[in-house]
Amino acid sequence: MMSAALILNPNAGNGKIKKELQHIKEIIESTYAPLSVYETKREGDGARLVKELESKVDLIIGAGGDGTIHELINAMCKLETRPLFAVLPGGTCNDFSRGIGMDQNIIKAAQQIATGRVEKVDIGKSEHQYFSNFWGIGLINEVSENIEEDSKARFGKLSYYMSTAKTITNIEPFYVEIEGDGEEFKGEAVMVVVGNGAFTGGLRPFFPKNHLQDSCLDVLVVTESNVQTFWKLFLSNFSDEKVIQEESILKFQAKHVKVTTSPAQKIDCDGERKYYTPDSINVLPRFLEVIVGNF
Repeated sequence: MMSAALILNPNAGNGKIKKELQHIKEIIESTYAPLSVYETKREGDGARLVKELESKVDLIIGAGGDGTIHELINAMCKLETRPLFAVLPGGTCNDFSRGIGMDQNIIKAAQQIATGRVEKVDIGKSEHQYFSNFWGIGLINEVSENIEEDSKARFGKLSYYMSTAKTITNIEPFYVEIEGDGEEFKGEAVMVVVGNGAFTGGLRPFFPKNHLQDSCLDVLVVTESNVQTFWKLFLSNFSDEKVIQEESILKFQAKHVKVTTSPAQKIDCDGERKYYTPDSINVLPRFLEVIVGNF
């Protein structure tokens, strides 16, 4: 039987995963045993544990929200030989877990891990970090920074859209140059998003048809910040065209994307905001082996 380690953010899901831990352990150990449990206490603990466990277990399970999963995936992707990876969703949005079809009920997700199949999924890579969901600048970053913690705790993923409504008319445009597999944009924009997965903020607002095995990045450039523009963006999601050009929206696909801006823009990468433009982004096709649900 294959061995496993569960790396748990004990605060995830308001502590719900920890409360159900014995039940979860029993379910997963029907397939992966023994299952060792490790709790994180601070940022960086998850990455350290991945490195310590890489040659000791066959499966590493991340139990937490998007921040926890982002840290673990970045640590996993740096390994030369990687264990399998799985996710128990325990955050507000749980974008990667949704992208791989995991049930948002943690008991059902544990059952999926015990019985689910294994697939290789694409991962995005910038100059500084890996990402499973999205890389973004402009409005997407401002929305995240403007969310108040008590609002996030009270309203969950709805808080992201409440913040969008407050931020959308106050965003300052910036100059950006984008190159990607023959596509090019030079001019002012209010938001640029490079998507690997379909989910952002728990929904599929930008690239609903994106798939984690398409070996492509989806690129979105928005030049105007108003309700009409985002309505056009919503409607563009129902088009089968791979390249959509309107007055205020550009969408295309590429394997390699280069972004430069003036002034430098803070990058939001799967909700983590540490670095600034310029940046180069690539897709790593079928790079990470994960247990999936309804995928």
